Amino acid sequence: MLTIIFVLLAASVGFFIYSYFVKDYAKEVKGQVDDVYINLMKELKTVKKRTEMLESKTKSVSGGPHE
Repeated sequence: MLTIIFVLLAASVGFFIYSYFVKDYAKEVKGQVDDVYINLMKELKTVKKRTEMLESKTKSVSGGPHE
């Protein structure tokens, strides 16, 4: 009986150590998704700036806003 308890305890400690050193794929995927989200937000900001710049150039060339 004592042997079984010792084996189970050793196995649980072993799994604990293994889980500490194993790669967490969910965390890695979350990091990649966050990177993609940040890149998309940067691209959106760039597109907004370019659109505003083009709109201001169009207004200055035509003499005013189109309505």
